[in-house]
Amino acid sequence: PLADDGSALAEHDAKLSERARASRARFADLLVEREAVPLTCLLLLHERSSECRRQAAVSLQAMARFGSPAAAAEVLRYAGPVFEEIVADPISLTAMPLEESTSKELALGLARFIELRQRTG
Repeated sequence: PLADDGSALAEHDAKLSERARASRARFADLLVEREAVPLTCLLLLHERSSECRRQAAVSLQAMARFGSPAAAAEVLRYAGPVFEEIVADPISLTAMPLEESTSKELALGLARFIELRQRTG
């Protein structure tokens, strides 16, 4: 079923107008600009609900795939340990809890983000 979903997504993408693609890219970049990436990673890391974690992972995938290269870099910066899974298959990533070492690595990135915000905010 996942492969079918992937081909359906590719088919849907092919039908999108250039204008719709540009609008989607602008929206992804706006989310990144508003610091949505680290906050979404926080949901991925701490939320108990698997549905909420799934939505977080899919959102990160959308930002990485449809935003500018800077948006993808931002997702990589905060979700580095699970970046490949986010881009390839975010649903399987959230099917089970993250490994402890992965969680620690993600948490470290978020701690740096919070520290930086406290200094600059």
